[in-house]
Amino acid sequence: MIQTDDCGLLIKQLSDRMARQANNELREDDMTFTQMRYIEYLCEQKNTPIRFKKLEAYFEVSQPTVVGVIRRLEEKGLVAVRICADDSKAKEAYLTAKGMRFHELAEGRRAHMEEFILESLNAKEKKEFKRLLKKVCSQTKQM
Repeated sequence: MIQTDDCGLLIKQLSDRMARQANNELREDDMTFTQMRYIEYLCEQKNTPIRFKKLEAYFEVSQPTVVGVIRRLEEKGLVAVRICADDSKAKEAYLTAKGMRFHELAEGRRAHMEEFILESLNAKEKKEFKRLLKKVCSQTKQM
């Protein structure tokens, strides 16, 4: 039973539950929810190498965090890293063929989890829920 109207706490509880479930499912593949989020983002970029700086900005994390996540994905053969052609001090990452195959398998899990968490909403409510989440996220980006 929900015992609070605190939006921040409710969002955190939902996020924590989703991450816990995803980590449980990904454990058999020696992956984490965070690593999977990076794989999803890189896949969305359609084989375009993405600079580490862009990953820092997108995930709103520090440079050492990006380096650590990408290094572990590279060790697993899911991501490749290279020096940027136009800036020898910058690095960029892209999915390998193995990373793309892994994404295809994991995408079904993600879709299933989203269906599960939204199953108590009708189609109109789902659309409105997503719209409101995007609106709040957009507004709070300045924080």
